[in-house]
Amino acid sequence: MQYAIPIQNHKITPADLPGAPLSLLTEISAGRGWLSLVREALAVLPAGAEVLQIKEKFGALRVITNARSPDVRKALQPIEYKSLEVCEICGAEGILWHDGEPGKPAGWLRTRCDEHAHKRVQEVSGTLSEIQSLAERMRDHQIKNLEAQLAELRNSPGNDLAGPFILTMTIANLAVPIRAAFAVPSDVIGQPCDANTSWHLALFTPWQPTENVLLDLHNALFDDAPASVRDRVELFCYDNSAMLARCQTAGIQLTLHG
Repeated sequence: MQYAIPIQNHKITPADLPGAPLSLLTEISAGRGWLSLVREALAVLPAGAEVLQIKEKFGALRVITNARSPDVRKALQPIEYKSLEVCEICGAEGILWHDGEPGKPAGWLRTRCDEHAHKRVQEVSGTLSEIQSLAERMRDHQIKNLEAQLAELRNSPGNDLAGPFILTMTIANLAVPIRAAFAVPSDVIGQPCDANTSWHLALFTPWQPTENVLLDLHNALFDDAPASVRDRVELFCYDNSAMLARCQTAGIQLTLHG
């Protein structure tokens, strides 16, 4: 099926309006199907008026000028109302349609003839189908990658942080009295979590840690703990029942050494 004017090339341009009172800043976004209506609107403007915008709004033609008197609005309104019966694209007889264009508010209106309204529905349906297809393919690709990572993890000898965590826990227990220790997912204790730093060592001391205690622990870890985990140690008071419960529920309790 052929259309009088291709949908992708239907906008009015300044070249369509020779002699019109336009400026370099005039915005034109209306369809060429309304060209005769635009020319009719320009013909009723008073001398000296300058056109600021020629656009579609709520499915109708709108001509905005610097002449904002009631007489100008009264002259333009019948022409703008007439546009609600003219297809903005081809100029054939049209009616208001709800346009399902992505990103537009529900109920966005366009004045279209039957042919162009049908074509728009087909375009939107095709776009939505393409979006759904891509979303499903992206999902399947992600699942495939996760399955490969899971298979690799299952075939591995275990997490490389296990040994450094045990050694670090022992070093910490020599510097600070530790009552309980857990290997926990980093987000459990509010730390950033990614593929490379997904575990932390949560240590619980019988007393509220003072600045001196924290300094002693920092120095001990800096001197003797493996570099891969010395920044993944968090010290809490055993009386912090909420944090202790989170670590007990989501973490792995370690046997104390030292």
